[in-house]
Amino acid sequence: MELWKQLVVAWIVFVIVDIPWLALTRKHWQKIAGGPGEVFPAAIMAYVALAVAIVLIGIPLGDKYPEHPVLIPGVLIGFAVYFCFDMTNRVIFGSKYPWWLAIGDTLWGMLATTVTLGVVRKLVLPGQ
Repeated sequence: MELWKQLVVAWIVFVIVDIPWLALTRKHWQKIAGGPGEVFPAAIMAYVALAVAIVLIGIPLGDKYPEHPVLIPGVLIGFAVYFCFDMTNRVIFGSKYPWWLAIGDTLWGMLATTVTLGVVRKLVLPGQ
């Protein structure tokens, strides 16, 4: 499958996978970041970056770990991206960004990235 199609698939899948967490934590995000109209453009671009990481890093890294082609890269990418994001938010927003949200979001990001990578691998690499 062509690269741009893989990126679009990864983007769509990540948005769908992330919906439950966003819905569950919606009130907290609104207190921190404002309404959806304020953050929507940045959220779209964040999912683009996540799709790039999944396709250009996650899939090739998974090929190096045939016994765990989804788990190892999914957890590593999810941890790196989400932990950096959440700790940066703690620095910027302090107590407005509570520890439970930072840790919960990091754990969610690890899971969401792993699930997204697994679905994307199935869709863009048939037969694997």
